[in-house]
Parts: sequence; structure tokens; C-alpha cells
Amino acid sequence: MKIIYSFDLKKESPEIFLDLPFTEIDDMFLSIANREKRNGKALYQQKHILGFQDTPQRAKELSGLNISIPGHFKQNFAIDNVFQVKNRYLVLGVGDLTANLFRPSFDSSKEPSLFFLKDEPIEHKGYYGLIVQHENKNATVRIANICFRNGTPLENNKKIENLKWLFCSTPLIYKGHMVGSTEMAVNDYDLRHTFGKANKKIADALYRALRESNLKFVKQVEENKALILTQGSEVEWYHAGIGIKENRIIVIHNIGSLWELALKFKELGVNDAVLLDSGGSSVIWANWNIGGTIAHYVNHRPNRGALIIIEIK
Repeated sequence: MKIIYSFDLKKESPEIFLDLPFTEIDDMFLSIANREKRNGKALYQQKHILGFQDTPQRAKELSGLNISIPGHFKQNFAIDNVFQVKNRYLVLGVGDLTANLFRPSFDSSKEPSLFFLKDEPIEHKGYYGLIVQHENKNATVRIANICFRNGTPLENNKKIENLKWLFCSTPLIYKGHMVGSTEMAVNDYDLRHTFGKANKKIADALYRALRESNLKFVKQVEENKALILTQGSEVEWYHAGIGIKENRIIVIHNIGSLWELALKFKELGVNDAVLLDSGGSSVIWANWNIGGTIAHYVNHRPNRGALIIIEIK
């Protein structure tokens, strides 16, 4: 395994690259804190929706469901002190999964297997899913178009064999090509990342359209594509992305737009990539590192809603 750091002093924040071969992976897990209290509930960030604002009480309710990274290990593996075990664990933040729509997940080890937030257009939408499968006792990772029917994820209208878990996210690269801006927008519920903060009225209208129908939402995004910003401070965020290059996982943390992040994956020859996380819940963490945290943003939050846990051979 190799982790490469480079620092962009102009933006005063590290740009993180992580390169992890499949051969170094023993297993991979998806951990959702207080999963049963979130599943199917209206606990996503209502501040993104027209007419709703988070109150201090609500913010406390939401943050109270998150747990620390060591807490995730205790919840999943009954490990009291993850820094004292022999196993090596690498952790990637995926907090958007418990904060936004368009992030359903499926875990064959859980009951119910399907996880999504209330109002998710689960039966009416196509998704880009990061899929983890077990083949010959080895974990493999890939990204593909999927849909859900009766709570089951399907690829090309067929059940996914040897599926361990998957989560859905905003596409960046698909089959070697950068994804178009409108395709990113219709798969990224937090529209500030694609339309910018200044276009709040447009975003509010799109959220209203989504509550009426997913088709209407997609149509209105297309109609407003000229307003989608591709550069400038309005769409500069701390983003974490995950990609697949041959038999390797590539992770990038970067400040900029989604298009800039996609371009970095493209330049590295990544075949497929999706958004992992954004902002303060983005993290790379390892139990062999002093203090655990390898990379995070300035408004880093110690408690997390969801993580990918990778057990290293």
C-alpha cells in the first residue's frame, strides 16, 4: 500500500492521494451509526430543502446519532480499543450517506438490507453504485449503473451475485469518461456543489420539483444546465472521491469543484469514480497512525454517521 501526499499551498490545504491495490485488502465493511434509527426516516439535511431550517434541537438530534470512529469499531466488531489490535484498518468517511438523499445503500449482512432516507425516489431512479463483492474469498470493488426493485439492487435488470454491500453516489468518471455536469447534478442532492451558493432560488425550485416527481426534477435540472457553475469560489468545496483503476482503489481529497475532482481522476487513468464525501465528514483514518487521522478538512467532525472500513492484509 502507498499513500502519497502533496500540498497546495495556495489553497492552504493538503491534496491527498491514496493508492490501494485489491491484493492488499482482506475485507471491506460499510458502517452506519444507529442504522435502525435512520433507516427510512426523515433525518437528512432539511436545510437544503425549501422552507426548512435546522433548529438547535434538530441539529442536536442529528449529531447525537453519529458516533466516533473507534465507536464504529465497537459497534461492528466489539473492539474496545482499535489502536491495540493486531489487525490494520483503513477508514474512509462517507458521511453524505446519512445526510443527503440520492445515497441509498445495501448491505447483505444487515436486516433489512436496504438503507435509505425518507423521500428517496428509490423505485424511480437510476444510480451509480460502488459495489463490493466477494469472489473466491477476495473483496473486489467496482462501479456500475444500478436500480432498485422491491428493495433489491439490480444491474442490467439482474440480481448482483456475491454482493457484500454497495452505496450510491454522485458519478465523476464512468467507463473512462468524465460524467457531464447535468448527470452529476441529478445525482447530487446538495445542489450547492453543482449550482453554487448564489443560485439558491434555482436550487429551491429544483427541490420542490423533486418532491413532486423525480422525472420533473431531472427535466428542470436539464433546463437550468446553463447556470451550473464549473469554476470559481461558488463551487469550491473540500471533496473526497473514490475511483477504480484496474485492480486498485484510488482516493483523492481535494478543494475545488466536482469537475476539477473528476479531471484529477481522469488524468490518473481512473476507469470509474464517484464522490465519497464532502466537507467536515471527509476523512482518511488508520489505526496504525498516531491519533488515527491521516487527512481531514478544517471543520473536521470527530463523530461520523457512516464509514467504509477496510481491513488490510
